Amino acid sequence: MGEDLEILDDSENFRSDNFEGVTYEQLVLEQIRRCAIEGSKEMGGGYFKEKQTNQGMVEVYVPDQREVYSSCVKVLFDMLMPHFDKKMFDDYEKYKKNIKTCKDNKIESLKLQLKNIHDPKIKQELTLRINTRTLNKDSFEYVCFVEEQLTQQRNLFESLMLLYRRSNHLKAKPITR
Repeated sequence: MGEDLEILDDSENFRSDNFEGVTYEQLVLEQIRRCAIEGSKEMGGGYFKEKQTNQGMVEVYVPDQREVYSSCVKVLFDMLMPHFDKKMFDDYEKYKKNIKTCKDNKIESLKLQLKNIHDPKIKQELTLRINTRTLNKDSFEYVCFVEEQLTQQRNLFESLMLLYRRSNHLKAKPITR
């Protein structure tokens, strides 16, 4: 299966030699564009699918679109961080608090479930998940957490867009070698 895996987006082979003359603002605008494109796609989980090629059928991995969008927003966050103002720092603190609260709520839900479980093996697995603060990807709690996290990512993106609009100092000279 490993050699039949088709890579849909090969960022490891990305070459940056075509950035000469590109400004920081252009790079930020390109990342905003990428966030908008990835954010407008259907937000589904990752999965494998069969695809016909010249070599026959191959198994192709379709990435989790929620993670792709989240990564785009995180990169934009990193790019804009040097320009954060007090409002943006406050918005980011609110974002982190909301994510933590959401996960805490899901863990509390697991603790309540634990009280009703009598099978020792299931009880042990659930206790481990609670103690390590991990959510099973097949669980209802995980799906709810991911949806809430996506909502918070969208809120963070909106805050970043408002910061970008407030910032006049993002214009920079072209990058030269």
